[in-house]
Amino acid sequence: MMRVLHGAALGLLLSSSCSTIPVRATTAPIELPMERLAGRWHVVATTFPMWRNRCDVSFTYGPLSVQTMSDRVGFTEGTEQHVLPGIDTQHPVVPTHFTWRGEGLLSLFASEWDVVAVGPQDAWVVLTFGATLATPAGADIIARSPRLDDETLRQIVTAASTDEVTASRLKGLFAVAPCP
Repeated sequence: MMRVLHGAALGLLLSSSCSTIPVRATTAPIELPMERLAGRWHVVATTFPMWRNRCDVSFTYGPLSVQTMSDRVGFTEGTEQHVLPGIDTQHPVVPTHFTWRGEGLLSLFASEWDVVAVGPQDAWVVLTFGATLATPAGADIIARSPRLDDETLRQIVTAASTDEVTASRLKGLFAVAPCP
């Protein structure tokens, strides 16, 4: 349940016209229009331990205001579907940085997450999240489709690993399965 802490992560998108895998420069903010985050994203690979025994993990974003969006983390555990609601607030100066805060009982929890790479035509995103009292720091690879082929995943990890912080957070990455 704490996985939602890392912010239903879907912070994404650079330029949809990129022909190579772009990686966020740590010194210059990237323009990140909120409307490009809207919709459902599938977690295809992650380092987040909670997702090892869950399937169909997804983040669904919806606009709320200029710098906030609803964030619904969905997943299946056994035969039960779950939704963890939260709100993401985009940093006013660094548009690739977000703060997630849960809703309801989860309002006691917050976490920080960043968009670090975006695929061509916004097909996939790499995001990193910070540690909290309940979760380790790590990374997610999310995509509009429920799966990415092995070669694409390898290229994403290679490109995103050029940044030392991202490389360290990608260690232990595992695939998240769609439900059978």
